[in-house]
Amino acid sequence: MPVSMEKKRISFLLYPFLLAKSYLYKNIIGPLIYRKRDDYDAERFWRDRFTRYHLSLRGAGNVNLTEEENRNMYKNSAKIILDLLKKINIDIVSAKVLEVGCGTGFYARLLYDHGLKDYCGLDITDVLFSALKEILPSYKFVKGDITKEGIEGSFDLILMINVTEHIVNPQKLSIAMRNVDKCLVDEGIFIVGAIMRESKRHLFYVRYWSIDDIKKRLPEYELLALEPFQNGYICAFKKIKLGA
Repeated sequence: MPVSMEKKRISFLLYPFLLAKSYLYKNIIGPLIYRKRDDYDAERFWRDRFTRYHLSLRGAGNVNLTEEENRNMYKNSAKIILDLLKKINIDIVSAKVLEVGCGTGFYARLLYDHGLKDYCGLDITDVLFSALKEILPSYKFVKGDITKEGIEGSFDLILMINVTEHIVNPQKLSIAMRNVDKCLVDEGIFIVGAIMRESKRHLFYVRYWSIDDIKKRLPEYELLALEPFQNGYICAFKKIKLGA
């Protein structure tokens, strides 16, 4: 039997075990370690996760998938985001960009490859910053919690990809949206996803937010685009200029 087929057979046999292990962690072990009433210790959770997986996409992505499967998923997401930026006429090269939840730096590297010069990556943990600075020395990385504190500076474009679903507390989502608004210039663009059709609490560290959940927290914003993205949608909002 070829080696690749043997590996696939072993993976198939291990799959039920891996699913059971994942279920125990997400529903019993993880909540015991990280849950705080109706919230969880996000800083500790992501610090521990990135410490374990380092720059592997499994850290920020799906731990039940292989690195190759995660990379394929991310490549598909990257294409959607690049197409969206083109659709709404964003000039990546000249934009001043903030990415909330830069994680393993996948989207930072994507934007760098497309000519972005002015980038700031915000993350709740700085575990990966030294590695990211080696890869992208001209980029800035800042430790901070968007659900607690504001961000210094102003930006033309703010990206928040696969972050909102890990904000499980409604009040914290409101604070996060206010902090985004404070540092986005008038007529700036805010891109956020994945957003779902319906609100639903899923796991101790996952809550799905609906399009209406985001809209009502950004009443002065115009929805420019809504595109299928992962299991939901990606939204592009434009901040309306005051007095316009």
